Amino acid sequence: MERYYAYWQSPPHFTAGTGLSRYHALGEGPAPEAVAGEVDEHGLHHYQRVCNALRDHPAPEPWFPRIYDAATHDLTRDGYKNDRTVRESGFDLTHRFGFCGLAVRDYLPVCLNSLLYVMETDIAAIRRTLGRGEDSIATWGQAAATRAATMRERF
Repeated sequence: MERYYAYWQSPPHFTAGTGLSRYHALGEGPAPEAVAGEVDEHGLHHYQRVCNALRDHPAPEPWFPRIYDAATHDLTRDGYKNDRTVRESGFDLTHRFGFCGLAVRDYLPVCLNSLLYVMETDIAAIRRTLGRGEDSIATWGQAAATRAATMRERF
């Protein structure tokens, strides 16, 4: 549990300036499953459909140029990173993190940070039950209290 927690508390997932975590995939470029396995009845893969939707969007968001290159009709490096990241989040079929989820790395999700808060309290409780170090129990309790205060302040 502590190793999994460490994954979310390490950069690029953890954002030191905020004290909270975010989704952030580690891979680069197009997700292989999106190019090879997500072809529609017109022969278009996921990225072709997304680029068409970005090009034709009636009210483009100001952040679209960071993720879509209109000149090449392709996603940018950030666009592919954000697509991979929204897949990592499990919310890839929603617009929860912007249009097609492509602003996902701009969010500090309540859901993820709430789960991390529960992990912190659970680890403290497990250590307490097992009699594993009062200092460590206090550290985990403090981490939970800090995250709760930060979430209340930011959210």
